[in-house]
Amino acid sequence: YQRRVMGYTIDRGQDMTMLGATFSNLNDNMRLAKMVALGVAGVASIAIGLTLYRKQKVKKHARTFKAVLFDLDGTLVESKEIWYELLGAARIRYNRERIPYDAWESTFGQSMEKNHELFFEHITLQELCAFCDDNYAEYLHMLSVLEGASETLSSLHQAYGGNVVCVTNCPRKITEMILEKSGFNKIFPHVVCAADIVSHPEMNGDVRRLLPKPHPDTILHACRLLGVDPTDCVFVGDTSNDILAAKAAGCYSVGVRVQGGDKVIEAIGDLPAALDV
Repeated sequence: YQRRVMGYTIDRGQDMTMLGATFSNLNDNMRLAKMVALGVAGVASIAIGLTLYRKQKVKKHARTFKAVLFDLDGTLVESKEIWYELLGAARIRYNRERIPYDAWESTFGQSMEKNHELFFEHITLQELCAFCDDNYAEYLHMLSVLEGASETLSSLHQAYGGNVVCVTNCPRKITEMILEKSGFNKIFPHVVCAADIVSHPEMNGDVRRLLPKPHPDTILHACRLLGVDPTDCVFVGDTSNDILAAKAAGCYSVGVRVQGGDKVIEAIGDLPAALDV
């Protein structure tokens, strides 16, 4: 009488020691495999746990904001060539040579007061502002919206419940032309311009002109309009004046290809991801 057990031929009366040893080895292998499986599952559980912990930690420490304030020229729209041509025309109008581009380029985005101080000492500030207001439209066809700007504004307008504001050194009349041309006039509930004449309760009813960036005046006024503390706001700009003004106001500062702020982005389209929107 013979039979096969687990691949072995066993004769009746054969010593069962070999068969017992076989089953013992089999049990050991099964236990080892079970331990390996448990170990792999344990490592996977630890990895998942660490991932969840990191996500919770990042979420816990992520800073939240209530509003986003934007510079205009160079941040949302490309207008550098317009301003160069416009100021050059103003110099010629008042019997001066055009400004060399290299001497002018680093000043882009500064206030009209600063333009007057550097390049138009021979006329009054009022004459310079009037010339620019009256002639900017001639160059408006050169204006372009920066890539990603429209999508960024739409995304943040929704994310922050409409709390997005334009804060610019650009004169009011010219700002309104730019916003209408770009379509951004439908996005911003408030627009704050340097030299705006304003009044608010903290001034006891007095009125005065807002000072341009790098002074924080325009940013602080925008925060008052929103009823939001500056420390709960992000300010986004493309010049050192923007960053200096944001820091002086107490805002979180984001520079578009400019250093010195709390965060630097390469393009305005990168802003939603930078703010986790």
